[in-house]
Amino acid sequence: MSESWIELVMPCPTDTCMMYANDRPLIYWGHVVCNGASMEISDEANIRCTECGYKNFMTFFTFQCSRKEHNGKFEAASYNVLRAALVTALEHRDSDSDVIRRLYKFVNNNKYKFQ
Repeated sequence: MSESWIELVMPCPTDTCMMYANDRPLIYWGHVVCNGASMEISDEANIRCTECGYKNFMTFFTFQCSRKEHNGKFEAASYNVLRAALVTALEHRDSDSDVIRRLYKFVNNNKYKFQ
């Protein structure tokens, strides 16, 4: 089966934001290099920009949401926070649930790739 892609919409997957577990809204992520162009995530944990086509494994990306605690710095996604963000995304995105379920399974089965 080929890689399936969906728009990257999930809570911030960083340790900084995990402490706000009850207040983690879904975020439409954008590519800073392309002035906020939409990003997509695959069921194999790759992320790509819809404008320039840059693609890489999720652990090579860093994230910064608008929460003031980020204080202008970007952070890599941590394994446990990413899993929690995917569960939240799954609860709110029925139309993309198959891709998110496959991604969640991929993340669980490939923990070593996130360390």
